[in-house]
Amino acid sequence: MADSIFSRGETVCDVFCTDYDHCLAFYRDTLGLEVEELRGMEGNALVHTGHGSKLALHKSDSGSGEHTVASFLTDDFGGAIDYLRSKGVKLEDYDLPGIKTVDGIASWGDFKAAWFKDPAGNVLCVSPSYGAMSKAA
Repeated sequence: MADSIFSRGETVCDVFCTDYDHCLAFYRDTLGLEVEELRGMEGNALVHTGHGSKLALHKSDSGSGEHTVASFLTDDFGGAIDYLRSKGVKLEDYDLPGIKTVDGIASWGDFKAAWFKDPAGNVLCVSPSYGAMSKAA
């Protein structure tokens, strides 16, 4: 990898929501993540997702997109799916060229992924971590 000013810092995915309080509760209470509201920046929070990764949550008047804004990589994909379902999170179903889900889960060989939305309609993904994939190989 080339040394670049961009390769030396963190990358944070930005998530925009019209109902900020509902989204804040979703990430904190439903997904069980640590949420840090930013002092002096009302309507903005950092969501700590593990291993130093973060989402930046922003209150916004504009809607969300229809593409994946963030992916959660896990060493226990099945456990993550069970957890989401136990919290009442609906997995999205897709029948697109290259992506077809069955019961909310897409598979490409040993690789699996599932998508769900936060209360603002932001599309989130859960999939095995790269470490979990190399252990399965």
